Amino acid sequence: MIPLAPNLDDIDFDGLLAAARARLPALAPQWTDYNYHDPGIMLVELLAWLADSQIYSLARNRQDEQAAMARLLGVSARGAVPAQGMLFPADAPDTIHRVIAGSVLKPVREAVPRLEAAADMDVLPVEISRVATDYPDGHRDDHTAVNARARATFAPFGEDGDGTLRIELSRLPGIAWPAATPLLLSIGVEVDGAGPAQPPQRDGRVHAHDAAGRTLDRRLDSTFGLQRSGVIIVVIDPATFGDAIVLRPGHDYALSPRLVRVSANALPVAQRATIALPVYRGNDRPGQTISVTPGDLFLADELVEERTWRISDAEDAVAVITLDAAMSRWTPGRLDPAGPDDRRFSVAERADGSSIRLRFGNGINGRTPAPEETIAVTLTLSCGSGGDVRHPVDWLLDGQRTMWRNRTPIEGGQNAQSVGTTLAAVRTGLASNRVLATAREIEDAALALDPALAMVRATVIEGWEPNRAQPAIAATRTLIVGHRFAGRETQDWLARIRRAVVPRIAIGERLVIAAPSYRPFTAAVTLRLAPGADRADVAKRVRAMLTGRFDTAKAAWPLGRDVDAEAMAGWIRRVEGVGGDVEVRLTAAGGIAGRIPVGKGELPQLVAPAEITIMEGPR
Repeated sequence: MIPLAPNLDDIDFDGLLAAARARLPALAPQWTDYNYHDPGIMLVELLAWLADSQIYSLARNRQDEQAAMARLLGVSARGAVPAQGMLFPADAPDTIHRVIAGSVLKPVREAVPRLEAAADMDVLPVEISRVATDYPDGHRDDHTAVNARARATFAPFGEDGDGTLRIELSRLPGIAWPAATPLLLSIGVEVDGAGPAQPPQRDGRVHAHDAAGRTLDRRLDSTFGLQRSGVIIVVIDPATFGDAIVLRPGHDYALSPRLVRVSANALPVAQRATIALPVYRGNDRPGQTISVTPGDLFLADELVEERTWRISDAEDAVAVITLDAAMSRWTPGRLDPAGPDDRRFSVAERADGSSIRLRFGNGINGRTPAPEETIAVTLTLSCGSGGDVRHPVDWLLDGQRTMWRNRTPIEGGQNAQSVGTTLAAVRTGLASNRVLATAREIEDAALALDPALAMVRATVIEGWEPNRAQPAIAATRTLIVGHRFAGRETQDWLARIRRAVVPRIAIGERLVIAAPSYRPFTAAVTLRLAPGADRADVAKRVRAMLTGRFDTAKAAWPLGRDVDAEAMAGWIRRVEGVGGDVEVRLTAAGGIAGRIPVGKGELPQLVAPAEITIMEGPR
């Protein structure tokens, strides 16, 4: 990022002193002693030091200048970002009760900051009895055993993405359910490789239905369509609910997520504290202030050493409301451009979190609170990165006996930014989002996208466009991207990659995003067994070798490389247990051939395990 202020600090003390001494012969011919012991030289040194200090000060950007620069760039210093996560009841629920958003959870023994519930949910006496993927042809993959293991994963919509995830629940006995009261059912989802703080993208939606196919009212989906670990909360009617939730990907769904675990009664939490200050009364004087010491707002058992509470990055982190009939809201911001009747206040916070000051207008720049005007102030504070919890902790919900535990980390907290760190973050962002100039940069940027896209291949072909003898524009590159499962490169999937990569291409250049064209083939192998080798083991090793060579999930075969039967025979001869005689026959569209030609942007696809015929004995 180019600084808006010129660099004025282009000369130092030594340069100023040398320039002054060089001018002495012309200005003072009678002055002949220029050594350091001369009193005149001492005065010149003093003036050079003063000038150097002034130049240094002029070349530094003041805080207000840095803030103005940030506003020109459309950014501002953000507050502390709360860590996020989810908790689960430590014991099976024995009653039905609701947890209200904002409820406080305190650690039982660990020295970590308090949490707040991030949404309303009902703790229900249920457990998950089955997790399965249903397919249109009636086939079902049961993941219940995998879901019970801590580290195993499964594809919720099947490897081809054409299924639906069915989550069946069983009610614990001996607890009566309300007949007509809607309940908030919460499902926690742990996504492999995607924590709760991963930034979500527009990769399609996941719809929730009950067992009868009725669409459920979804109150929260912090997974953003199973892009990251989080909580899905839906409204159910106990009288008609069939004890099953069905998650169905939308038509534009572009992901291939893998889930670690699905659990009931997940409570979404954020590491923050929402605190209402004592009511403040106006006095109609200009520049009225409210000063707060955050450390005085917490109970003794809520303060943790080496944790600093700062204003969070939420839009309403500092809420000021006049308690009148209209509940008039004041707006945070700079007072300079405010008019006499504007309800505006400014917020000043010390970097060490020791104080927060709210200032109101003076009647010219911003309205002054009227005499006896009753004002309510609410602060939302967070410890930023100090609120991350990496290991399981027991939590006690305020006012209830239910014990909660975080099985997965509570993470994603970030410390509050100053103006300087904001500009530094802008510079870093500009550097990381710079124009993609080389083929390697384009390929690396594509492979760095959301892991749930399941992209395993990204290869740039210069000066070529699919299905054209010559590209429409000379400065054209084609990025061939491959899915973990060949053939899953849908138009929605390609569009997701296009939205992320194409805007970073230089003006005047053109980037085409395309999927590989697959050339299916089969292979038949006839080989002679080496003396003493086991027939079944040799056949297994040969098939595994050929499958690995052409495995599209590992991007093993280069784009555009032909498949040659003689080369394949050479690979097979090197397999342990294979004798000297090997013959390979390749079958593709058009009959049997010794070579399968593969063009630009194409990949060979071994569509079935190799047919292997084994001969024994000497030649």
